[in-house]
Amino acid sequence: MKKTAYLLIAMLAISVNSIAQQVQPTEENNRLRTIIVNLHIKLMPGASSENVTPAETTTTDSMFSYSFDDLKTNYRLGTENYDQKNYIEAEKYLLRALEINVLNQRLLNDSQNVYIYGSLSDSYLYTKEYEKAEQSAIKGLSIDDTKVYIKANLATAMLLQGRYKEAEKIFLELKGKTCFDSDGRTCVEAWLDDFERLEKADAISENQRENVEKIRQLLSK
Repeated sequence: MKKTAYLLIAMLAISVNSIAQQVQPTEENNRLRTIIVNLHIKLMPGASSENVTPAETTTTDSMFSYSFDDLKTNYRLGTENYDQKNYIEAEKYLLRALEINVLNQRLLNDSQNVYIYGSLSDSYLYTKEYEKAEQSAIKGLSIDDTKVYIKANLATAMLLQGRYKEAEKIFLELKGKTCFDSDGRTCVEAWLDDFERLEKADAISENQRENVEKIRQLLSK
């Protein structure tokens, strides 16, 4: 619930920033920005009076002055934690990267931002937040619908929510395609790897196993 409010506040902040660029700053605009920033700090994962830095609290403008290095650092920490199977930490850093991008007037353009959504769609599967995994995949695909690996994550998210028929269509659609250009893995190879890793992470329940096994059989044909 907190994270949903957290992202909504970030979206509101960029709207205020956009308006501020078009009109002369006023006391009311500055007051609203202060409220948004303070709420953002309170809702920030792990935030407290001890770990919020002066740069984040001294002025309202400071929250809108993150550097590209800040964004890259959070994205790097997100992917590193994911690789180390620290999925909750990975989620925190990836969301932070998205938030910095929004508050800082989009350091990354949408075509680059798609990678953050792709990573989130994967990480949410391991924390059993399947609906969020689906939503992140849909956001990523709305930016670039050619990212096969994100669509593959969408199929897995649907499957683990019990929507077998919807998921099956995507599994069949992508069955013969390459999922990752970087290592040449096919979608079938990626899915089978994911199922094994999700099982080891205890992210697939007994109730979900029947549908997963049906997809495994479908992919082996």
